[in-house]
Amino acid sequence: MSAQPRTESKHSLVPNEAAEVSRVIKLSPEGWEAFVAELDAPPRDLPRMRMLLSEPTVFSNGKR
Repeated sequence: MSAQPRTESKHSLVPNEAAEVSRVIKLSPEGWEAFVAELDAPPRDLPRMRMLLSEPTVFSNGKR
């Protein structure tokens, strides 16, 4: 992992600390296979999400 440049700001959410977060997930071989199968599966249709993303945002001035 390469070093990231640091910027100092009085408005920083995490002053003087690295904002990097890492997680360790331990899975059995069967659990890993199930996880990979979910990643490889075709995307699900999410009508409510599609509707939400098609609505104007506060940044779009009513245009979409």
